[in-house]
Amino acid sequence: MKARHPLAPLTVGETAAATRLALDACPGARLVYCALQEPARETVLGWDGGAVPRLARCVLYDRPARMTWLVTAAVDTRVVTSRVPVPGVQPPIMAEEWAGNADQIKADPGFRAALARRGVTDLSRVQVDPWPASNFGLEVDRSGRRLARGVGYVLDGPGSNPYARPVENLVAILDRDTGEVIELIDGDVVPIPADPGRYDAAAVGARPGLAPLQILQPDGPGFTVDDGQLRWGPWQLRVSMHPIEGLVLHEICYVEGGRARPLLYRASMAEMVVPYGSTAPGHWWKPARSPRNWPGRTTSTCSVSGSTRASTARRTPSTRWTRSAFRPAREIPTATPSPTAPPCWRPSRRRGGWRRRIARVTGRSSTTGR
Repeated sequence: MKARHPLAPLTVGETAAATRLALDACPGARLVYCALQEPARETVLGWDGGAVPRLARCVLYDRPARMTWLVTAAVDTRVVTSRVPVPGVQPPIMAEEWAGNADQIKADPGFRAALARRGVTDLSRVQVDPWPASNFGLEVDRSGRRLARGVGYVLDGPGSNPYARPVENLVAILDRDTGEVIELIDGDVVPIPADPGRYDAAAVGARPGLAPLQILQPDGPGFTVDDGQLRWGPWQLRVSMHPIEGLVLHEICYVEGGRARPLLYRASMAEMVVPYGSTAPGHWWKPARSPRNWPGRTTSTCSVSGSTRASTARRTPSTRWTRSAFRPAREIPTATPSPTAPPCWRPSRRRGGWRRRIARVTGRSSTTGR
């Protein structure tokens, strides 16, 4: 059987085998996510079509022990190659926690009393969102607990828009492992908005019909996808999905004259944070759309691993652990330009100001081409 490319996505069978091995290696732990452990860049670029060990990296969390585990499993030989405890870090929130933690916060007597002070006594009409707490260096953040910051919304019936009716100035900080509300931030009472903020047909009326939209390809698609490799016109690249980073592109090439010209080795949307711009107790801390806290969210800060072309640059990859979520930071190479390369910043005579000129490792200025 033909060997698969080292970056070929995990199959359903490979993922199932890896997660089973990881769970057996850490009894009582819960699986957070499983992803392909990418081989070293040198291995990928030097691949000659032969078989390469297929490894899967699994992140697990042992709630009773408050311990995060990193388990690497070989999916071709069905063995665990490493099992590493990683104390002091928190993996991303799990779906089961989101639902369960909301009920735990609603059951807290202090939270119920705070709602009653705002005129809300029917808990069936309350939705609680237990956000990842993040870490801001506060005393509660330094406790080492797996925390949630929960905020509430009042529903007006089935199909309601909860975010139109927030319960302001009320935040419950929950220990996800014990289900205990360890701190309650109960500020001044703000009236709950009366407007339900609905956008359904009953509230806004029928919308005018839209003109038909047809997307046709009479001759079939103009691209092909073969085990993760996308070919589309002169473009050739590998496509995969990561539970934290989302879409990941590898080996982006432009085929010209029968030769694949490499442009970029790896690109992904590694991180994004949306500051709410509010100092209110229920908003300033929200890590909206951060993939390190919310696996599978789309993100925006592009993390790249440089061109594959030979050059005089020296690339030094490094890996570090992050506390906000358990994921090694992407390899970010640092390039040292050749001695003849121009500096990255130099005075510009154009318009009498400073112009940034990125020095290519070939010694040319990206602005002037000289």
